[in-house]
Amino acid sequence: HPQYAEQIAVVNQTLIDIGAVNKPTLLLFNKIDRVINLNDANFSEKLRLIEKNPLFSRKNQTVIISAKEIFGVDKLKQHLYKEIKQIHLRRFPHKLLY
Repeated sequence: HPQYAEQIAVVNQTLIDIGAVNKPTLLLFNKIDRVINLNDANFSEKLRLIEKNPLFSRKNQTVIISAKEIFGVDKLKQHLYKEIKQIHLRRFPHKLLY
């Protein structure tokens, strides 16, 4: 998206406005396959260059995926499971979540 930085800024401001700035957040970039060819021999190197963007040094987690090509979906699932487990343990410390 050509105006992704502005879009992120608006979302962050909205979180501040509604008092949700301290809630866990996830910055999810989809359609990486439209930016880098997943079969490119230099894919990993190009992905590392993208991850050096200042947006990735935020306090919250950032995940890059291609839902179409099923790239990064496992990382997304792991992140969501970890967050859900932490929330569950805070709310119900006496109940285990498997």
